[in-house]
Amino acid sequence: MRATPSTYAGYVKNSLGDHSDAQISFQKALELATNTDRHYELERIMLETRWFQSVSGAGVDDLLEALKSLHRRLDSEMYKGADLQKEKAKNRDTAW
Repeated sequence: MRATPSTYAGYVKNSLGDHSDAQISFQKALELATNTDRHYELERIMLETRWFQSVSGAGVDDLLEALKSLHRRLDSEMYKGADLQKEKAKNRDTAW
């Protein structure tokens, strides 16, 4: 719960276009977060904030790699266990 004020401060700073300070707020929230779900959420919002900062396109390739890495870890976390691996395969096979 201690991470929540820092998280909301980061959201406000992002909305105001102060992305550097938003990153600092999100980093503080990440350090205070105590559960895995919150860590993933904060990591995602920090990557999104980097995206906002990359107006010039500089560092976009690194950012995309970081987003792909986060996606792989989330996917792995979501489909832990043999039954869930089968469900993932079934969903992939029936996707449009």
